[in-house]
Amino acid sequence: MIEFIEDHWLAIIGVLLLIGALSCGFVLIGVVWGGMMLLKAMTGFLLLTGLACIAIKVLSER
Repeated sequence: MIEFIEDHWLAIIGVLLLIGALSCGFVLIGVVWGGMMLLKAMTGFLLLTGLACIAIKVLSER
């Protein structure tokens, strides 16, 4: 298990960031469509960093 985490830690962080982005997105939909710019920025940041972590992991495997 520890070897798996050591080998795939970047992808695991990426997936956790994507889950965080999804939960922020659901909160955003629940509150209002328009307002809460901070929540929109947070969702975008989590989404982009999560995708970047997964992309780096995939590219480093090649």
